[in-house]
Amino acid sequence: MGWDGRLLAALLLSTLACATKPAEPPLPPISTVLLAPVSFNQNLPAPLEPGADVVRDELVVQLEARGLSVATPSLAEFHDAWLVAAKEIGTLYDEKGRLDQARFDAAVSAFLASWRAKGEPFDVLLLGYFHVQGVKIYAGSASWDGVERKVRVDREGASTAARDFARLWPNRTPTACVTLRLVAYSADGQKLFEQRGGLEIVDEYRLKDLDVRHRTDLFADRAIVQEGVAIALEPLFPE
Repeated sequence: MGWDGRLLAALLLSTLACATKPAEPPLPPISTVLLAPVSFNQNLPAPLEPGADVVRDELVVQLEARGLSVATPSLAEFHDAWLVAAKEIGTLYDEKGRLDQARFDAAVSAFLASWRAKGEPFDVLLLGYFHVQGVKIYAGSASWDGVERKVRVDREGASTAARDFARLWPNRTPTACVTLRLVAYSADGQKLFEQRGGLEIVDEYRLKDLDVRHRTDLFADRAIVQEGVAIALEPLFPE
């Protein structure tokens, strides 16, 4: 299985689907945010690994710009504490192998209790995950989770016939798109909100031979990262 197959298989576990979205509780007063490493409990495919630090750094920038203090434990410190809490709950999955929301929330509560015991105060925990989904291309763009991105198509060396075909290709085909899924919990373990902000289109297209390749410059465009992070943070700063 290629990295893209593993990508969808590994990252879809972060999708906590529900039929209806419950009303979100009011936010507590916030001065300090505990920010988890992005996708701290996932084995990210190599092309997405650099994005974890890039997106986390941008989260810090935007949170601090709003006057909040941000605690950023290392991946090892956070992940080790999470494993201890998760083991207290046991499996976080149901009989069909799907992530169980109630069990996950219980693990978060156990984790937060242990973290509070360290004596490091915070008001909100933010858990960020990369989620990959297929989005259909229309008019050379993909739109998802609050953003619209142009699909990158290399037309160099293409024949005239291929250029004519380009008016159709790769329109109406799905392309893999990365989203930041941000979940917020109060210090006592109450889930506050979940929000998604679109980030990047994973693939690029070469018209010459109708080749589809994974991009090597994901997360390099800071403006794109800024936009997706800002959308994901919107519920934290209601107008």
